[in-house]
Amino acid sequence: VWSAPSAYIAYLVAGLPEGQRLTRDQTLFVAKFAQACDEAWDDDVQTKPWRDRKVTHLLLLGQGGSGKTHAVQKIVFPVVEYLWPSVIADKATMMVVAFSNAQAKNISTETVKARTLHGACALRVQQYTNASMRPGACRRGCSGCGSTSALLPSRR
Repeated sequence: VWSAPSAYIAYLVAGLPEGQRLTRDQTLFVAKFAQACDEAWDDDVQTKPWRDRKVTHLLLLGQGGSGKTHAVQKIVFPVVEYLWPSVIADKATMMVVAFSNAQAKNISTETVKARTLHGACALRVQQYTNASMRPGACRRGCSGCGSTSALLPSRR
């Protein structure tokens, strides 16, 4: 039982094992994340209307191996799951998305499963072929004429 989300976040950070302690950059991100959680929590407690609530955007950037995934998996995921738990077991309150399937698998944990952007937006593959883009098909609709002029801009 903590007085604010930031107190719970401080507890999680302090409880990280020696080999998983946060770097300075990770700590700066987590501090901003804690501030955003406190503001969102205060808006919830005050039952402010949605139009009056503060909106915070956080962007976590860094080179490969800088610890972005570590900070998200060890701090962000547990905090969001704790503060805003799912009301229905199959309906998560948090959707984690990634550009590729490999990235989605990498950021996922046992409790949080990331999805690709296409999967999250229900943009599924309709067909694996496009009949109007077959090799040798020119703009005029002739098929297999072998003309390369169809690939060049018009000289009109």
